Amino acid sequence: MKLKGILLFLSLALVSMTAWGIPLTEKTSAIDNGEDKVEISATSSKAMTKAEVKAMKKADRQQKKLERKQEMFKKVIAKKMDKYGAIDFSDPVKKWMWFWILGWAAGLLLWIIGAAAFTGGVFSGGVGAGGVLIGLLGSLCWLFGSVCLVVWLIKMAA
Repeated sequence: MKLKGILLFLSLALVSMTAWGIPLTEKTSAIDNGEDKVEISATSSKAMTKAEVKAMKKADRQQKKLERKQEMFKKVIAKKMDKYGAIDFSDPVKKWMWFWILGWAAGLLLWIIGAAAFTGGVFSGGVGAGGVLIGLLGSLCWLFGSVCLVVWLIKMAA
């Protein structure tokens, strides 16, 4: 359940940050007069032009479309979570399987980041020691994942 909430929060945050197009430097406020939402800018005191009204209506339609997509995404995530189940660390066998998968995933990710940091450090005239350290951390994650794989296989056989 926690994973579902975290995934939902991250996806909504990512989508809302990229979809809104509201500048972060200008202070705005929205007024709901029952029919349409009218946005009033604190920096301008002129009346809205037809182009601005049209752009605002277009933004409103895009917002509604985005909300429909988010609802659909929530339904798909809920369906997948029901089908495959969430990560269950209370089950002694599945716990080791998830440790194995997460360990190898972290190892792969850290290896990629370490290789990029190493080559970036070498090509910029440095030693690239940060990349080596990140690569070693990735190796430890691979080792942890491999040990968890062996433990999981032993527990599956028992």
